[in-house]
Amino acid sequence: TLRADIYWRTSAWEDAADAFAAVLDARQQEQDPLSTREQQQVMQMTVALALSDQRDRIATVRERYKALMEGTPEADAFEVLTDEVDRSSTSFRAVASKIAQIGTLESFMARYRDSLEEDGVGALN
Repeated sequence: TLRADIYWRTSAWEDAADAFAAVLDARQQEQDPLSTREQQQVMQMTVALALSDQRDRIATVRERYKALMEGTPEADAFEVLTDEVDRSSTSFRAVASKIAQIGTLESFMARYRDSLEEDGVGALN
């Protein structure tokens, strides 16, 4: 997961997609609901594939994860990103951009919380 996160933060989209795919590989075969973190990883993998123009792999992601993503808070965004739409469209770019920003913000907040705890300030609530 660390490798995938590093590739994501450095915008190495193809490498990020490959790393997230490796992390999620066994998960696709299970039918248990995805955790919030797994949902985020599926979305990051999908965005990375889109940004590295790997449309054939996006179709595979849709096939493998559609059922697992249904009913999650990320379902609509997943649908937009994996649907056979014009990837240069405004709605697609807006969703992809928002997901990338959310991932960056969550990484920042996690590091910030860790630094506060290390400084003895305590966890943010």
